[in-house]
Amino acid sequence: MRLELARSAGFCYGVRRAVELAELAADREKPCYMLGPVIHNDHVTAHLEEKGIVCLPDVRDIPPGAAVILRSHGEGRAVYDALAAKGCKTIDAACPNVTKIHRLVERAACHHRRPYPSRGGRYCRMVPLSRRAGGCGRPGGLAG
Repeated sequence: MRLELARSAGFCYGVRRAVELAELAADREKPCYMLGPVIHNDHVTAHLEEKGIVCLPDVRDIPPGAAVILRSHGEGRAVYDALAAKGCKTIDAACPNVTKIHRLVERAACHHRRPYPSRGGRYCRMVPLSRRAGGCGRPGGLAG
């Protein structure tokens, strides 16, 4: 049997960054929570929980004043607002590429345009994007 070594393996830079931020937070912030899994990997989530990070599914479950790691695929504006109202320290582990898209959608929403997911790409993540688009005080996002 012939084995061929892959040119690259492991996480993309956005996921790697998110895991590194979470590990730093685990060392520096007590108590520390993650709002859902930081990445979609049960082994990494278990590793972070072993380091003392508590994974909670909902903003309402986060105690006031806590340090909270936000997922690599981003969160909507309402999550940031809810955590700020609780006096939480947010550690934004969103992939820089995701953050850039969120900003573009938010800007477009200010111009009354609505986002639509592209099925041609690798991912289709409309829920966080449309929630994020409300930053201008308008629902919706890009098209038109």
